[in-house]
This record gives sequence, C-alpha cells and structure tokens, in this order.
Amino acid sequence: ILESPEGIIVFALDKNYCYLDFTSLHQQTMEMIWGVTIDLGDNMLECIKNTADREKAQRNFDRALQGERFIVEEEYGDTELKRTFYEDRYGPVLDENGDIIGVSVFVIDSTERKQAEEALRESKEEFRILYNSSPDMYVSVSPADASIILCNDTLLKNTGYSKEEIIGSPIFKIYHDD
Repeated sequence: ILESPEGIIVFALDKNYCYLDFTSLHQQTMEMIWGVTIDLGDNMLECIKNTADREKAQRNFDRALQGERFIVEEEYGDTELKRTFYEDRYGPVLDENGDIIGVSVFVIDSTERKQAEEALRESKEEFRILYNSSPDMYVSVSPADASIILCNDTLLKNTGYSKEEIIGSPIFKIYHDD
C-alpha cells in the first residue's frame, strides 16, 4: 500500500522522530538530498544535516504530534548535494484508542512547479518592463465589455489620465472625453 502512489514520498515517525515505516522513494530521496542511508528505527532528525532544516522539520513534526493536520511547502536538502522544494502533508498517527503515537508525512516534489512559477514571474516582469518602457502607446482591452484592463506609461503621459482614471473605463475614453 505504501509503495502504490507513484511519485509520492511517504514516511511515518514515532513520538521520538524515529522511523516506523517509509517508502523506497523516501529512502532514495534521503540518499539524494542528505547523502544518508536510513533504516527503520533511525531518528530522522539525526539524518538532517542542515540545522535550519532540522529545526523546521522538528517544528512540523511537533505540530502533527499535537494533533494538527496541515500542508506546507518548503525547501530541504544539503546545499552540496541537492536542495529541493517539497509539498508536505502532515498528520498525526493514532492508535486504536485515538491516542497520538506518531506522525505521518506525505510528500510531493514541487521543484518543477516552483521553477515554472518563478519563470512565469520573471516573464511577467520582463513583459511589464517592455510594455511600460515602449515609446508607443499601448492599451489592453477586455473582449467582454471593451473596458481598459492595462495601459502603458506612454499612454498615460500622452492622454493626461492617471492609471486609476483609465483602468476599467471604456476604450473610447482615451479618444473622447466624457
């Protein structure tokens, strides 16, 4: 069952942060980002070499050990090996009486998505710079109602309108004063 979800890292720890179980993908990931080989019973915190990452992980484990279920996206890994972004889903592990006996974590590598988000942010910034620095007047209009949704600084300078006055106005506003 643990190995069935492809691409999802799964592990469970007891209250002392020692491994109760883990998937082979978790084992491979620990080798890749920390250079360690793990076994059942090992204390996970002792495997995390970076102090800040170890403290961050312990805070997350402790939250789950207090009964909280939550999702965080964080970066982990040895800077000499590989830093990777992960979306981590934490939850308490309960015994048959409902008492918390450990923590389970489901992890998805989110590095590609984070890189795509960063590339999109950079692309938007490049577009904004090009759009606003052009000597030509540019205006973007909503196809739904022909209202202005974006304009460049050159258009504002040449029409005398402020961005607040022009955005949301009908396109004809820049050609005819109401």
